[in-house]
Amino acid sequence: MPADVVVIGAGPAGLATAAMLQEDGRRVALIDRASVGGAYARMDPALVMTSPARLVGLPGLRFASDRPYATAAAYHAYLVDYARAHRLVPLAADVSTVERDGRGYRVATTAGEILETDTVIAATGVFDHPVRPAIPGALTVPIVHARDWRVDQVAPGERVLIVGGASSAIEIAEACARAGCAVTLATRRVAIGRATVLGVDPAHALFPLLTHISPRRFCDGRTTVPGVDRGFHALRRRGAITVRSAPVWFDGDRACFAGGASLAVDRVVLATGYHFAAPCLPPDLERTPGGAPRCTDNESRSHPGLFVVGGPCARSAASQYLYGIARDAQALARRIARR
Repeated sequence: MPADVVVIGAGPAGLATAAMLQEDGRRVALIDRASVGGAYARMDPALVMTSPARLVGLPGLRFASDRPYATAAAYHAYLVDYARAHRLVPLAADVSTVERDGRGYRVATTAGEILETDTVIAATGVFDHPVRPAIPGALTVPIVHARDWRVDQVAPGERVLIVGGASSAIEIAEACARAGCAVTLATRRVAIGRATVLGVDPAHALFPLLTHISPRRFCDGRTTVPGVDRGFHALRRRGAITVRSAPVWFDGDRACFAGGASLAVDRVVLATGYHFAAPCLPPDLERTPGGAPRCTDNESRSHPGLFVVGGPCARSAASQYLYGIARDAQALARRIARR
């Protein structure tokens, strides 16, 4: 099955890149193990996105929202509309291997397809690879990663321990506190920024700036996205959220901390981030310590013709955000068209 370009992943990065390539007349094979939408098809639909709604649209279709921040459900619906508008229908399969074949690549899928191409684009994201810290001991209460958490899982009065201090942890803590739970955030540092500065979300200035900043500092380890204060500090002042150090072991229904203190809990949520892992890519691919392919302008430094969109160090410091994905997809399509 010949293709000019094979795009792995039908989330925002894969859809935007495939759409821009098709506009340039490329024959695109889009592959995804599930359905259109990537992580947004599987995360808590009630989750409120950190980026302002005005900054999450993809090239070729405006994202219309009557709210300043969209929910994951609304954005997933947009991605379905985006795929329909650009006539993008992914092949439902896992990619098992991507191998060099002369100057090009052979892409094998679990559906039995063999695709031969000069260009492969990995747009797989990180949602399928949560980081789960090794905390000794055993729990007799539910423990889930933020990837699998849903706000309707908790009931008023529950004692919820959230391990982590960045974007997901902040939002889950706020949601649980508003649901009437007793929330403890266990982290070494709370990474949170102001929702507005002089009445304006600083993201409107920050994201355009990040597109001009080298991604180098994001390439040598796992990055975290700071949270946005949508009531966190106010809830903490009211005592609905308590912040303490990370737990050092679990014992039944208790989280135990350094110094001997312990806390009874009814539920534990690991908001401990994600890491890049694409085992289908060539094993000799040059990678960062965090596992992401080392890239220059989205292209692998060790494997010409292999590109990454949506990775934390793909092109600029904005590449891991939807704002950066939209711009990377356009730039990459132009670059491939010139070859």
